Amino acid sequence: MSGCYWYHPDKPGYCCWGIDPAGLDPAERWAGPESYSHGPCPCGGDPRSRDCLCSDKKPWQRTEPWSRIEEEHTARFSIWDYEHEKNVLEKYEGDDPEPSLPGRIRKIGNWVFADNRSITGIYLPKGLTEIGENAFNGCRNLKSAAIPGSVTKIGEYAFHGCYTLERVEFLPGEPLELGNTAFCDCRSLREFRIPSRVREIPESLCFSCISLENAVIASGAVSIDRCAFANCWSLKTVFIPESVVQIHDDTFSFHGFERPAGLTICGVPGSAAEEYARRKGVAFRVSENEEGVL
Repeated sequence: MSGCYWYHPDKPGYCCWGIDPAGLDPAERWAGPESYSHGPCPCGGDPRSRDCLCSDKKPWQRTEPWSRIEEEHTARFSIWDYEHEKNVLEKYEGDDPEPSLPGRIRKIGNWVFADNRSITGIYLPKGLTEIGENAFNGCRNLKSAAIPGSVTKIGEYAFHGCYTLERVEFLPGEPLELGNTAFCDCRSLREFRIPSRVREIPESLCFSCISLENAVIASGAVSIDRCAFANCWSLKTVFIPESVVQIHDDTFSFHGFERPAGLTICGVPGSAAEEYARRKGVAFRVSENEEGVL
């Protein structure tokens, strides 16, 4: 697709050329700024022309042509603007093993990279704020991911089934919400550090990460939900900070999934972590900080 992509500040955007992202009839792909009836581009030209050079910013706003994005990044990115959110990556059709996302992207939509077997690494721009549900689900050759500090939400199943994912780095930044099962079944992940900007450890976060040996929860978290580390056969040590006051009974085991036999919980004396270890019969090691766990 090529052409200028426009959006109105109060209505979903229309494409001057090609498919209308608002899903309207092609004959209605351009609407006037007042009545939203049929009309020409603000420049007075043909809305279907590749030479549309509209420059009027009010009430319409112009974004970068998709064709230029494709050319600069050697991959096909479809970026859409909606009424309440802008610069959303909705589709990727490239085969680059390490795609670099355009810097203007603020959200990766649901399922955008799902089941992509070409990707081994990816550059996420600093301004990115959200990674949608299932965004990288089934990317079996993805080996590493660095989450920018600007990201405030990672959706459910975002990295589920990334079998060769070995390293996840969370850069310092804004408070971060992790969705249930976000890193479930990442079979090559051996170490995992949950940053201080995460307050709640969600359900099944690392369920079935069968190679996971060491995990650290940084100070700032207050709760750990069920199955967060269940079916992690190889888990040896987990550091749980004093800030955590609630640990679900089934954090490390659930129904037929027994907790790892050699598991040791590290934490502060008198903490919820020590009480949990005592109640569940898990080895406990006094540790004031995460040093020595990873």
